[in-house]
Amino acid sequence: TGAETLFASAVPDGRLVIMPDEKRILVIGTAKGPKEDKDIYRILEPDDRQPGWRNRPTLSIYDIATGTMRPLTHGHRATRLLDVADDGSRVLLSVSESRLEKRPTTLSTILSVDLATLKADTSWPATDSPAARASRPTQPRYSLPVRRKHWAA
Repeated sequence: TGAETLFASAVPDGRLVIMPDEKRILVIGTAKGPKEDKDIYRILEPDDRQPGWRNRPTLSIYDIATGTMRPLTHGHRATRLLDVADDGSRVLLSVSESRLEKRPTTLSTILSVDLATLKADTSWPATDSPAARASRPTQPRYSLPVRRKHWAA
C-alpha cells in the first residue's frame, strides 16, 4: 500500500542497532576525548597525531517507549559491539587498551554484558602472560550463540 509507519521519534544521534524485541535501540555514539593542552604538545602514542584519535565510541541503550537512554560503557578505552543475543538480553563487547612498551601493543578483552543487570562476564581476557595463555581455552567461551550464517561469504 506504500503506507509508512513511524517506528521511533527523537532517536539520539549515532549508529543504531534495533534490538530483537524492537522496544530498544542500541546507540553507538562518540565521546570526545581529552582536549589537547595548548601550552604543551603531548603525544599519547603515535596515532595521537591524527585528528579525532582521542575520541572513543560509546554504547547506550535507548528505550523507545520512555525516551530514556542508559549508557552501557564509559571511560576512555576503545569499545566495540561484536554481537547481540537473539533475545536481546545480552551483548558481546570488545574493550581494547594500548600498551606501547611491548608487543602486542593492543590488548583486547571480550565481555558478555547482561542488559538487565549490566553484569559483565569476561569471555576472553586481555593478557599475554605465558601462564595465562597456556590455561586459556583454545576457543573463546562466548556467552552468545555464534551465528556463522551471518558471516558466510
